[in-house]
This record gives sequence, C-alpha cells and structure tokens, in this order.
Amino acid sequence: MMRRVALLAAMFAGFVLVPGCQGVEETNADTNTGENSTNNEASEPGLVAVIDFNEIVTGVGKQEEVNRRLERLAEQYEEPIRELQDQMRSLAEELEGQPLEGNEERFQQYRETRERLQAVAAERQQRLTATRQQLYNEFGENIRPIARRIARQRGMSVVLSSAVAFHYSPDVDITDQVLDELLELMKAGRGQDFLPETVSDPIQD
Repeated sequence: MMRRVALLAAMFAGFVLVPGCQGVEETNADTNTGENSTNNEASEPGLVAVIDFNEIVTGVGKQEEVNRRLERLAEQYEEPIRELQDQMRSLAEELEGQPLEGNEERFQQYRETRERLQAVAAERQQRLTATRQQLYNEFGENIRPIARRIARQRGMSVVLSSAVAFHYSPDVDITDQVLDELLELMKAGRGQDFLPETVSDPIQD
C-alpha cells in the first residue's frame, strides 16, 4: 500500500543524495553508527529511494517535542491577538447600525484594527511554519548518513522525501529500515539528540 504524501515538501526538498559524491572506491566510516559503508556497492545513478520524515519523527518519539515547541511559540501571540479581537468586538458593537457619515474615524479605526489582527495572525503562521521547517531540516541532516547508507545498500543513489514524490512504489520506501536502525541506536544509547535544544527564530534572524 502506498504511503500517504505529506504536505511538507518545502521542509525536505533538499534531502537529496548526489551519486558518487564521496568517491566510488573508498570505504568510509558512518559518523552516526560507527559502521563502515562501501561506496562501490551496486548503486545505479537515477534509482531513487523515498523516506517519510513525519513517520520517522513520530516513530522515534520526537513529534510531541516538536509540537511542544510550536505550542510555546504560538502562545506568544495569544495575548496580542486576544487584545485586537476585543478591540474589534468593541468597535463593532459601537458602530452597529451607525451610518458611515459622521463616524468615518471610528470606521477607519475598525478597519485598521482588523488589518493589524490579520498581520499578527499571518506573522504567527509564518513563524510556526519556518520553525517547523527548521526543526525537520536539522533532523533530516542528522539521519542523512543512515538513509544514505541504506539507500546505497539497496542500489539507490538518490533519497527524496515522500512529500515531494507524486507517486512511488512501496519497493523504494526505506522509511522502515531507517526507523528500525534509529530505534536500535537509541536503545543502545548510541542515538543522537535528533532535535536541538534551542531553535533560532527564522523571522527575527
């Protein structure tokens, strides 16, 4: 059964393995596992593997952590949004049934308050989206060596997120193998902290 395609294409579009980028006859130690992977395994240019980042983040128990960080960010906007909503409600009650003539200033104040509310809500959504993308991108960087090695072992030279794959066969999905290895590493105490303790504000930076 084909896995669902998530709506996070922008988050993972850069997660691509370039064939031959580390040499085809060298044997390199994987920095995440300490195991050796041989680059001259049967890896044909153009063969693509697919990975579902959402499933992996959930599988290693990090989705709740992502949600908590996003909730803390959203909480910063609760009070200003509530204040603007209260102002709009008060102005709407005051202007209900009133003609525009003679009340131009109050109607203008209502419009400006509505525009500020829309701007604050848009900024909140922008920061939430950017922060989520940054968290997932950093997570993807940490699991890249594992995904690269598993893909090469299966003769694949490129790894894409399921979010950018319009259609794919389950045969090219390496999500389960990557997740199994991550869980084994974590169980053995060798897994990394896949999400950073702090995340810079992509909007303010």
